[in-house]
Amino acid sequence: MVGIDVDSGVAEQPLSEQESYLGAVNRALSALQSDREAQFGVGIEGGIIHLPYGYFERSVVVIRDRANHEGIGLTAGIYLPLQIVEQVKRGNRLSDVLDNMFGTKEIGKKESVIGLLSNGVVDRQSYTQQAIALARFLHPDIYEIN
Repeated sequence: MVGIDVDSGVAEQPLSEQESYLGAVNRALSALQSDREAQFGVGIEGGIIHLPYGYFERSVVVIRDRANHEGIGLTAGIYLPLQIVEQVKRGNRLSDVLDNMFGTKEIGKKESVIGLLSNGVVDRQSYTQQAIALARFLHPDIYEIN
């Protein structure tokens, strides 16, 4: 797997699962188009979602193949305190809010929100790998692949 920096085509800080999904789709398609030999494009887009019991940060993973089949996976989510959510709603990026609170620098590009708020119990790599594995391409015979 080769990482490619591509634009998500959505807000820098997605504030819904739908927006995170669209960003992941755009990234997967752009990655696939950027390498003619690639069999799959994988897009990952983190965002904040509002559920009846609170706000959570989690990522959507979309995998697209050359036949335009799509697999979708979700990372675990971590509850966000309201003081953080309020700052994001005022237009601040989540990673910037956390950098200011914790004295980190570009946390969104390093250990991630999940790593920081879980004190390293869950790291960026492991939670992203789980979502990629859950994106339904491992058992196409039992999943209806869109």
